Amino acid sequence: MDTTVDIVIPTYNRHVRLASTLRSIASQTVSGYRTIVVDDGSSPPVAASLDPELAAAANVTCLTSSGNGGPARARNAGVAAGNARFIAFVDDDVDPVPDWLMRHLAVHQSGTPLATIGPLLPPPGWQPTPWNWWESRTLAREYGKMQRGLYEPTCRQFFTGNAVVRRQDFEAAGGFDEHLLRAEDIEFGLRMQELGTQFRFVATAAGWHDSYRTAESWLRMARQYAAADRLIDRLHPDQGWAEMVTRERAARKRAMRFARRIARPGDTHERVVRSLMLAARATFALGARSASSRVLAMAFDLEYAEGARRAAQPDGQDPARGIARVAA
Repeated sequence: MDTTVDIVIPTYNRHVRLASTLRSIASQTVSGYRTIVVDDGSSPPVAASLDPELAAAANVTCLTSSGNGGPARARNAGVAAGNARFIAFVDDDVDPVPDWLMRHLAVHQSGTPLATIGPLLPPPGWQPTPWNWWESRTLAREYGKMQRGLYEPTCRQFFTGNAVVRRQDFEAAGGFDEHLLRAEDIEFGLRMQELGTQFRFVATAAGWHDSYRTAESWLRMARQYAAADRLIDRLHPDQGWAEMVTRERAARKRAMRFARRIARPGDTHERVVRSLMLAARATFALGARSASSRVLAMAFDLEYAEGARRAAQPDGQDPARGIARVAA
């Protein structure tokens, strides 16, 4: 079978969840794809637990990384193992709809340098945590804006949970920066954008996103994004990345700005964030999801600010080391 698309899926210790993703891949309405699963140090190894019939149905090639090197390294390894004209990126907690791949490829028929992005949607019957619901709601607002034409997607919307690129564009941009443990897809998208790649939002190329994070990992993610923004600004000084982020944060609501003033580094910061998380849980349990989301936005913003402060410390001047420290 001629391979048109290499579908790259990095995975780490999500054996059951990965099987659901592969079942969705096997149900695609088009053929001509190979699924490259990159096991990023799972225990037990994915290859040992993968159902042979499912692997055959989804045309799976399974690679095993040495240790847990992060999604950038895993995706680069998956791309290097393939040779198809197009590369599709899917996360192991996403179930693409049956015509997902067909919808992406239809947009690529123009032959121009494009990166297509599909939405990540809450699956039917999903029981989210407050912070997972906040993520989903935040994404949904941005999807709605793009669908209504309020803005065109850029590298900042290039999320590799659901995206397709041309191999020649991937190779020209140089692949993912493996120093980045967060926002590696956005930084890679920025390099593609600088080379002339345009971005398209394909609303019908959907994936059901069965997302789960602990409260701790969600707060850590905010710090990681802050460190990643710092590194992106240093890697691309002509883009004004730091100034853009600063303007956006300055424009946020008064309550968020007030929270920043009282949440000083140290014990006060931790107490404020802890109080916000407790309030978010309580309001969410009472059914006040919008109120919970507003409280969580403040907590995320405060953790982002703390991550930026830590990344700017003297021992965090090396961008790669700074991100690793924030992620620890």
